[in-house]
Amino acid sequence: MRISIAFLTFFSLFVAIPASADPSLTITDVAGINNNLELHGEGATATEIEKIATVNVSTVNSLGYTLTLSSASLDNALGGPDIDYQIWAVTEGSSPPVIGDFTITSGNQFVQCSAIPLDLDVYVTYRPANLQTPGTYDSVVTVEATDNSSPC
Repeated sequence: MRISIAFLTFFSLFVAIPASADPSLTITDVAGINNNLELHGEGATATEIEKIATVNVSTVNSLGYTLTLSSASLDNALGGPDIDYQIWAVTEGSSPPVIGDFTITSGNQFVQCSAIPLDLDVYVTYRPANLQTPGTYDSVVTVEATDNSSPC
């Protein structure tokens, strides 16, 4: 059973040093992610791992940057139980993470500090209930890139 999902990705840039060193950030959503997350919900369930985006980030700041990805839950518009999810990122083109790689609990942030450009594939993992409430589920992943004022 597929239940309609609106998985939105937003980003914002925050700069801690002069504007000439703003980080460069590009986010590419996975095609179809807005309505293709498997939620089962018909008496059976499984833990899912899904790629949701690719993030490319770099800076000219010699101190590097910090990339932050948020996680939360898939919220049911009808008031049914939410589905918590965890977020993780791997080097673009690498094998997808396995369940043990997702060490950031739902509601917390994935943080990566680097002085070199990174191209990352962003994944979420979640486990719907056996009998998931029908309806539309929404969530927002916030992506922030901030120039560092001290080294990583």
